[in-house]
Amino acid sequence: MYLQAEIAEQQGRFALDDVARGIGDKLVRRHPWVFAGTDDPDDMMGAWEAAKRAEKQRTSALDGIPSTLAALSRAAKVIARVRDVHLPVELVDEPIGADEVGEQILVLVQRAQASGIDADQATRDALRRFEDDVRRVETGPDSGEQGKN
Repeated sequence: MYLQAEIAEQQGRFALDDVARGIGDKLVRRHPWVFAGTDDPDDMMGAWEAAKRAEKQRTSALDGIPSTLAALSRAAKVIARVRDVHLPVELVDEPIGADEVGEQILVLVQRAQASGIDADQATRDALRRFEDDVRRVETGPDSGEQGKN
């Protein structure tokens, strides 16, 4: 980053001080409970997501999640974002062990393959339907209210 800032400074575009100031401003803006003590730290992820959403002018909690992620990675990111912003979308909260997750995923892939189903595509299709549900909740009549997950 220093080399890029040095080249940019030589070209008269910006200086390393500008980069450092921008990073500092961004940290303060996105983490007011740390730097100003103004917000309730009980919901840090929700506050962080709200600040980021406003800053980037996002219209959905799902904006900014790369569509090119692998199906499981994208599903994990989408679900985490929905939890962080407390959208009133039905989510399973029952805990499960890491080994059991892996074993169940492998069994599902085996069953899908035995049935002639592409498990990755089926996951993407189910995730797309879930994302549609999330967007409907965001734009629905109670979209201003935050619910529990």
